[in-house]
Amino acid sequence: MRAVWRTSRVATRIASPRVRRVALVLLATLLLGACGPVVAMFGDSNTARSADSIRTALEGQNGDYIPRVYGEPWCGLLPNADCTIDWSQLIADDRDQMQPDVYVVALGLDDALWQTDAALADYGTSIDQFVELLDPPGGRQVPILWMNLPIIQSTKHPGTPERIATINAALDAAAQRWPDVLTVVDMRDVFTPHYPDWWVSDGLHLNATGQAEFGALVRQSVDQLEATTTTTTTSTTTTSTTTSSTTTVPSTTTTTSTSTTTVPTTAPTTTTTAGP
Repeated sequence: MRAVWRTSRVATRIASPRVRRVALVLLATLLLGACGPVVAMFGDSNTARSADSIRTALEGQNGDYIPRVYGEPWCGLLPNADCTIDWSQLIADDRDQMQPDVYVVALGLDDALWQTDAALADYGTSIDQFVELLDPPGGRQVPILWMNLPIIQSTKHPGTPERIATINAALDAAAQRWPDVLTVVDMRDVFTPHYPDWWVSDGLHLNATGQAEFGALVRQSVDQLEATTTTTTTSTTTTSTTTSSTTTVPSTTTTTSTSTTTVPTTAPTTTTTAGP
């Protein structure tokens, strides 16, 4: 180790200033190239249980993305006595630390399980408030990928499929209100045909296969968003198009589709202990 350090010091002394500058530029390029976009994900116990699969899928073999995964059991958008997380503080802290380039949200199942129909009647307002936490007015606009919910059954929670349908409909409507920011990822159509095979015996939490597929869906959704962003940036500086309309946006803004997005799956960072 001492010999290596001495050799390094000698090389530094004999290298010309120009050579040192070139070396520093190359080193900076390598370091920056190894750091992909930051993806911050906020979810419930299924996100907590799937955190390793999600991180592995996002990182890939070459550190393609920098994942920050937050899974909070019992938590949704609506107040819940068993959920102690302050979403606004967690999101603000993460933004201050890493400045995410993409947000992924996988929330709503706990609301479908524990909330009443009356509480879900104005669920769209709760979605809007969460979007504003992620993209505060006047801040840097960051695209949001929001997973809708697979249709599942629960003998302990009658009416769950109907409440899930209510939440998914509210999410689709929110995407229409936030066309420049919010894209719905169709986890419902991808996962529902595999119910209950991708779930553990409680019918609520994903098993190992489901977790791997969850991570793959997150990765493919982010890849698709990044590809859209690249295409939009290189094709025009003022106008970008979606599948439903043409919208004039600033050059630094990405416009994503307002419709529900189905992403095919393939088999393949801070979390909490998984819970209901």
